[in-house]
Amino acid sequence: MLCLGMDKFEKEVNRYLTSAFQDCKTSFIHNLMKDEYDSHLCSLHILLSTENDHNCIPCNVDEKVKLPFRYLKNRKNTAKAPEDFIMYLVSMQPAIATIEEVYDKIIKPLSNHKTFHDYFDTMPQLKKWINFIKHPKHFVAMSHHPIYNFTNSGVVSPKVDLTIDYNFVKEYYTKEGNKNGEDLRTKLYKELYDKKSMLIVYPNALDITNGFCDDVMKFMYLIEFKNGVSQAIQSKATLKNFFVSDYETQ
Repeated sequence: MLCLGMDKFEKEVNRYLTSAFQDCKTSFIHNLMKDEYDSHLCSLHILLSTENDHNCIPCNVDEKVKLPFRYLKNRKNTAKAPEDFIMYLVSMQPAIATIEEVYDKIIKPLSNHKTFHDYFDTMPQLKKWINFIKHPKHFVAMSHHPIYNFTNSGVVSPKVDLTIDYNFVKEYYTKEGNKNGEDLRTKLYKELYDKKSMLIVYPNALDITNGFCDDVMKFMYLIEFKNGVSQAIQSKATLKNFFVSDYETQ
């Protein structure tokens, strides 16, 4: 899309994202990280493991939830939309998938608990955005140099033929929206057809970071305080005598 002032618009969006990433890193430090290397999930070892036995879930989840923090910590000062934000979103996907797996397979069956999408607030929304990035469908062939902004960035977007926001992604890029199968793909094609200018409005970077951290802590809370959850996880994911040497077991 070509118009006067576009360079200034892109610079303002990049300036927003650069500042937001600094706030996101601070959010991780305050809300999720125990120190520079480990998240608060490491404390679940005390609950789930014993002197000799090792439960693998705290390690595996901790490993994944640190990925977006490490991305923020190691990146350069200047951010560029959309590339750097896409990388940030995708860095959250392993943690989301891991938590969803544990939740669906172990926690939810215990007492007809809410579904993953109903219990957690932010991670289900992030799944939809990541799905849009990984599986663009007709968007890859019908978007001609779209421009990018973020919810509540403070940057005013130019007028465009089509805006792709969370509601659009929810309709066309989720399992909930795919009930109509090929008919939905045809509808998406019609939505994108001959649109000379498009705007992608990604979610506010700090909002999704705070929400991601909150959801991880909600997951941790379930394990610590929900009746029967820690016992179920211990029974399904603990290796006996992990901390005992081969010599001691002979």
